[in-house]
Amino acid sequence: MEQIFDQKYPNINVYRLESESLCVDIINLGATITSIRYKKDDTDVVLGYDTIDEYQKFKNYYGATIGRCANRIAKGAFTLHDQAYHLDINDHGNSLHGGKNGFHTRLFQVLAYDKTSVTMRYNSPDMEEGYPGNLILDITFTLHDDTLCIEYSAISDQDTIVNFTNHSYFALQGHGDGSVDEQILTMNASYYAENDENRLVTGKLSETKGTPFDFTKGKAIGKDIYDQMNIQIQRANGYDHYFRFDENKEHMVKLVDQKHQHSLIVKTDLPGFHLYVPDDQEPQHGKHGKEYIGHCAVCIETSYMPDAINLQECPETLLKANEKYTTKTTYQFQ
Repeated sequence: MEQIFDQKYPNINVYRLESESLCVDIINLGATITSIRYKKDDTDVVLGYDTIDEYQKFKNYYGATIGRCANRIAKGAFTLHDQAYHLDINDHGNSLHGGKNGFHTRLFQVLAYDKTSVTMRYNSPDMEEGYPGNLILDITFTLHDDTLCIEYSAISDQDTIVNFTNHSYFALQGHGDGSVDEQILTMNASYYAENDENRLVTGKLSETKGTPFDFTKGKAIGKDIYDQMNIQIQRANGYDHYFRFDENKEHMVKLVDQKHQHSLIVKTDLPGFHLYVPDDQEPQHGKHGKEYIGHCAVCIETSYMPDAINLQECPETLLKANEKYTTKTTYQFQ
């Protein structure tokens, strides 16, 4: 059922998807997932807020659709066809998650909605936040049994760059209830991208083997997250890094909370994902009176390489004029 999310904002609605296993709530502000709830035990496993005023602070990107480009672009600048473009600077001299007024701040138009699926559209005008081309993004959320599928479809009238993702914070223990340190993370990724002191990808891919970044055989998130002897862990105060999937394996990440018997399997056709484990030292107010602090959740942001336009000879984030872009990521909750 479509409902107004907050009485102060009658144009922002919540669209509920339901199956036998899950209940998922999505609002048209930023095409944002506000709740994913197991029906078996009534546990909500994503972070979020109760009011639109809190979402509009746009501090943590809870559950939002990120565009035009996820993660950081160096100095908020790039060159395309010998033309220099300058983006909004909003993170230590760089551009983060599409800029201050990226897609996470925009009101999406709802094209179709029923009990198991909703499709939303955003028309991004030429030079919005500094990006070239009039771009149309359609995003479809579909719920089938225990799996939420997110499909992205985009087209631009000029060559541009895109790198969409969803920024949900997964807390399989229940939002606001403890740490993810004991949860077991497994991934088919043997390489990660190193960061500079501002968490900007340098372009160097390093092997995970023998480092705190090796999750190929599965291990607790907290096992190496406090290893301040590792410069990469030190710079990010834990994990805030891009991982590249192994080409000969399924593009898959698995997260298991053994205590609460919840698990999440993420699969995608994209070449990698950004892993982020928040570490707020001061409590952050969340929904239903909960407070979020420390390693309270995990972000698994499927995407292309951050800053690919400045790091790759043939940038994978390049979308040519009038060519259709499509990608899909699934989230299976068991």
